[in-house]
Amino acid sequence: MNDVRTFILGLDGADWSVLEPLIKEGFLPNFSRLYNGVHGPLDSTTPPLTPPGWTSSVTGRNPGKHNIFDFFSYSGKDYDTHLTSRIDRRCRAVWNYVSSEGGRVLVMNVPHTYPPEKVNGYLVTGFGTPEWDCEYTYPPELKKRILKAHPAFKVDMPSRFLHEGDFESFVKGVNAHCQEQFEVFCEFYAELKPHFAMFCFVEMDRLFHFFWKENMTEKKGPYAELFKNHFVFLDGLLGKFLDTLPENSVVMAISDHGFGEVKKDIYVNNYLRDKGYLSVKEGMDEVSVGKVAKWKLVVASALDRIGLWNIYLKHRRAQLEKRSQIGGGGAETVRSSTALSAIDWQKTKAYFSSMSARSVRLNLKGRDAMGTVDEKDYSELIEKLAADLLDLRDENGEKIIAKVFKAREIFKGEYVGNASDLYLEPAPGYSFNQGFGEKTVMPSTQHGQPRSGDHRQYGVYMLQGKGVKEGETLDASIMDVTPTILALMGIPLSNDLDGKVLQDALKEEVPVRRYEEAPYGQMEKNTGENEEKLQERLKDLGYL
Repeated sequence: MNDVRTFILGLDGADWSVLEPLIKEGFLPNFSRLYNGVHGPLDSTTPPLTPPGWTSSVTGRNPGKHNIFDFFSYSGKDYDTHLTSRIDRRCRAVWNYVSSEGGRVLVMNVPHTYPPEKVNGYLVTGFGTPEWDCEYTYPPELKKRILKAHPAFKVDMPSRFLHEGDFESFVKGVNAHCQEQFEVFCEFYAELKPHFAMFCFVEMDRLFHFFWKENMTEKKGPYAELFKNHFVFLDGLLGKFLDTLPENSVVMAISDHGFGEVKKDIYVNNYLRDKGYLSVKEGMDEVSVGKVAKWKLVVASALDRIGLWNIYLKHRRAQLEKRSQIGGGGAETVRSSTALSAIDWQKTKAYFSSMSARSVRLNLKGRDAMGTVDEKDYSELIEKLAADLLDLRDENGEKIIAKVFKAREIFKGEYVGNASDLYLEPAPGYSFNQGFGEKTVMPSTQHGQPRSGDHRQYGVYMLQGKGVKEGETLDASIMDVTPTILALMGIPLSNDLDGKVLQDALKEEVPVRRYEEAPYGQMEKNTGENEEKLQERLKDLGYL
């Protein structure tokens, strides 16, 4: 390992359509310092989603190799959605490589890093950490140090403001939350003087979901200045930090995906039901299912505000454990997606399994609990289903699903079998929603509130510092981040990486050493202890 110090700045959901005008108009002088190195569009994973996107950025591998496809996974024992976490990652991250070389690392607020893992330095987990009291740091005693110096510190913003529609309270807290988190990061950076560091600002993703229309389309209303003000605030925080970096530093700013306008949601399960792929239980009104889910969120929020949510969860878990001991069905009533509870699985061939991953699963015999599709019929059915989905049209006869991908077309590696069967890309202006709607196409909403922005394929990256060219534009993949950082630090690259070193961004080509990496040992197991709370949090943010 050489003496180059590296820093990755994560900007969750950042898009050039927002960021570039602010840079060129002079509002972001410190982001401009990074932009004036090498910058360009960053091709995300398919689908462009937080867990696979960030995991691919820090591993240099596609989801078929690192095993994170979504917020959820499927066991085959039931139709529950089981939350994924850092434990499901089946390969090393960039900080693991630096640690193994003896380099000090500082990792903070990176999504999908909970629970914390051992590193040669400090790690504070990010989005995906439960809101209740839990261990979110390595070493464990680091949490006490943080709370002693910053008593109001929270890993993530309270989510109840969003699902209650109290946007004013959420907006007021965004900048204060970012500032406190980044202050902790800067304090640890000054203390540790790490060889590698990474920090993510994640709040802009949520602002984009709700206020894209006000800023990018209408350019008026109470939140029209919100995007600019938030980026200007982050720019100020960033500038103070950049001034403290040693001269031999390289900074790479990245987003996990881009953003764009959305007006309408597609309820794919409605279409699958109409086409005969899916059946609903007799006597079940599928539209009422969504109303039940919304009511559950109201109850959960009320319990949380008066401090009874944790007590309720302990009681529910005790009940469920007792039920499972007497053959009563385990944790299904808490963990299963309410929207899917209307489906008659014994008469269903395919269903829309995830709004977040935009995915469809076949109900396959031998894989799924009550599978109805024979393996010999799989190929023919998947082709027919893909063709039908591509033919889905709106009231004007326009196609509203732009592309349909088979899992093995977009993923490579030993964990492809854990992916869903089909992944959908919506036409511009469209997104997807979970479960059933009153109609197949409806105005876009997120937990009952209007939604005007959603994820897009291309995010942003900026690379600046020692040995980096200036004033150039270069396309890149999100999987190029880790190999580029490791190569700049003189750390050998595993032959298993999918990304490449961005040599064209450098003044001189850096030498790259390759080696065959041993399998990644994984001894930890998910306990499910925090799963109920995390599921409610994902519902709050609109992913369930």
